[in-house]
Amino acid sequence: MEDPDAFYLGLSGLLPEYRAQGLAATGMPRLFKYLHTLGYERMTSQHHPHNLAAMILQLKCGFSFEGINLDERWRPMVKRVFFGENHRAEFQRRFGFEQAPKTAQPAGR
Repeated sequence: MEDPDAFYLGLSGLLPEYRAQGLAATGMPRLFKYLHTLGYERMTSQHHPHNLAAMILQLKCGFSFEGINLDERWRPMVKRVFFGENHRAEFQRRFGFEQAPKTAQPAGR
């Protein structure tokens, strides 16, 4: 527990022989559903910025970027968060970027 609303996904991973089989992608939504039944509205995670596998998995699972933590023990860490619907709407309202309107392209382009 990170706080009463947030569950921190600590150190986790799969052994190499179990990777690239979709286990994490199918397991994460189940974990989120279970944690939600326990009352958690947010799930957070931190990982090294070069851990592309974790970043891609979390993006596919609906995580949002929350920030970067600088720690002399662990080096820079990217913080990601997965929200329940109420928190997601508020996050988007406060921090979301509106799409720029599409402009007409000049002829011949």
